[in-house]
Amino acid sequence: MADLKDVFAILPKNNPLNLVAAVCLFLTASTFVALALYAPLRCSNLKLSLRKVTMASFAGQLLSDITPVRSGYFLNNLADVTVEQGTTGFLPREELTLL
Repeated sequence: MADLKDVFAILPKNNPLNLVAAVCLFLTASTFVALALYAPLRCSNLKLSLRKVTMASFAGQLLSDITPVRSGYFLNNLADVTVEQGTTGFLPREELTLL
């Protein structure tokens, strides 16, 4: 909702080390979210690529700020994982046996 001109005017006034640290921490946190999605999916689909799951997870995280899209939709296109399987990666292991 901010004007881009105002944002770009404020950025040089900040400590660049803080910006770099924030970017690194964001990427680290997003990578762990992708790994948390990959681990249970790997059990059900041995041909699943970590790279594709990571790409789908990052895209889902970025787009979920704009729309309610999640990684499962990208996994469907990138790695032929059903949307249901993509969303079950977030369920506790006990609930997976009920599906």
